[in-house]
Amino acid sequence: MVRGEPDASTPLLERAAEPKRTAMLTAVMRHLEAKAIDKALDLFQVLMATRLLGTAKRKTENGVTAPISGCGPRRYDGRAGSS
Repeated sequence: MVRGEPDASTPLLERAAEPKRTAMLTAVMRHLEAKAIDKALDLFQVLMATRLLGTAKRKTENGVTAPISGCGPRRYDGRAGSS
């Protein structure tokens, strides 16, 4: 039924009464909409990861690195719970 390709549900849809046909078409459209949104979000995730990795690689190659807070050496001053 998608993209003009007939399948097993096409004759069923043609024989269905009007309220059921509308409900079936609405269900198909919602399903396709959800799939399209999922695909768009997957693509956005890949594009953002590519952009962030590219930026990080360029900064590393240029010698620009930022320290990660909390990952440096800790000093012990004799008190419990301090760093």
